[in-house]
Amino acid sequence: MGKQQVLMLILSVIIIGLAVTTGLMAFRQHIVNANRRAIICDMNFCASLAITYYKTPENLGGGNGRWYKNQLMRYISFPTTPNGKRLVTENGQIKIKVKNQGQKLIVIGFGNEIALDEEKGVKARLVLRGPDAEPRLVFIN
Repeated sequence: MGKQQVLMLILSVIIIGLAVTTGLMAFRQHIVNANRRAIICDMNFCASLAITYYKTPENLGGGNGRWYKNQLMRYISFPTTPNGKRLVTENGQIKIKVKNQGQKLIVIGFGNEIALDEEKGVKARLVLRGPDAEPRLVFIN
């Protein structure tokens, strides 16, 4: 082969390699974003059940104006991790925290996919204060 043909062959291999790498990166970005949206959907579902629990009278199995972590986790009825500290969904895990004497609920979602920093998983936090407050969503990773 001539020098020009070898040069064209090397150049085409480099271009194909760059195209494949770019395609894989775009596909990976799509997977991470899909997992982020899915875990946020699960978190919103848990938040809606938590508001229902908050407003339900105690004699009907609710919190009667408060959140109680253990009862709320049973009320949401997702399976839990073996230690019982997180709820498990097909998109990741959800941790529930109750603060301010049952008046503040924090829902933290941990996705299954590694986020864009390539070190930690997808993570978001949803905060509720009382029954009428709008949920506030914060992306952590």
